[in-house]
Amino acid sequence: FCLEALEEALRRVIRYCLSRPWASRIAGFWITGEVTEEWFHWACNDKAYADYSAPAQARFGDWLRSRGVPVSDDAPIPDQATRDCGDWDVYPEDAPHRLAALYHRHLSELTSEVIGHFARMLSLSLRLFGNIRGEDIVLALLFMLAPIVSTVPMYFLFMLADVIQAFVFFMLSMLYLKGAFEEAH
Repeated sequence: FCLEALEEALRRVIRYCLSRPWASRIAGFWITGEVTEEWFHWACNDKAYADYSAPAQARFGDWLRSRGVPVSDDAPIPDQATRDCGDWDVYPEDAPHRLAALYHRHLSELTSEVIGHFARMLSLSLRLFGNIRGEDIVLALLFMLAPIVSTVPMYFLFMLADVIQAFVFFMLSMLYLKGAFEEAH
């Protein structure tokens, strides 16, 4: 049922897009990107998520410059009226609305970046848990098959593997932290 409903919803979206005046400019459909992406809607909820503070303004300016967009030092975050794209169609082709579209993209990438940092921590935690749990299971199975003969050498082998594992996880953690604290990605 769910797949059929999703398929029908996707077909309706495509039919709608093809019926619009700008349909001749569609090069293809990327379902998880641009205006259809879920994060875009977070950026459009201005009443809850608008931030015009100096650090937010500076971060947006740095983000624009890192993508080669010419911007002045005091380039403001576009106001709510400029960022509102009406019936969720497209922005008009002028400089303030292009800046508004870029601001939505900035918020989308910022949200994805934050989620990515948490996903790395979760990934490391689950990997470490799986490796430790796997060693315990193998050691328990070997102890049941050959109680003393196989477990003593395997115990020392696992200790060596734990030292290597600790080094690998330390290096991965440092790489993730370095990436998290870099200004531009």
